[in-house]
Amino acid sequence: MESSFYFGGVVSSFSAKKLIRIWLLRTAKNWSAFGFRPNDRRSELSSNCVRLPSLFRSKGVRAVNSKMELADRAVGFVLSVTSLSIFTYYTFWVIILPFVDDDHFVHKYFLPQEYAILIPVSAGVALLCFFSIFVGFVMLKSKRKKA
Repeated sequence: MESSFYFGGVVSSFSAKKLIRIWLLRTAKNWSAFGFRPNDRRSELSSNCVRLPSLFRSKGVRAVNSKMELADRAVGFVLSVTSLSIFTYYTFWVIILPFVDDDHFVHKYFLPQEYAILIPVSAGVALLCFFSIFVGFVMLKSKRKKA
């Protein structure tokens, strides 16, 4: 189904698939999310065959170039699993556990409810202190270099 459109100062005939492809090329911020790299738009407009990209196309397993990249991936995987498990544990502890009977066996795997607020607040204060100390050391070092 071809139609004529006024597109970028040129009246041309495009199919619906071609218009969608052109719109994706002009509006996409992250090209890899759509599964294609941005080509020259002029060649894109002149090509006859248009294949819409799959939004959920699998990239497959790519070759690991170095051992460092493999180590980085392993560390990232461990950090992701750790943070997901902490989030799941805390969410269950704070949101679901108050609705479970007090004599249920699952309560022995969790701390008392008071710690649900005390632990994150303590961790936040400690993080803020360490961040402040780090910024202080950086400021002192930069002052020494100027002097």
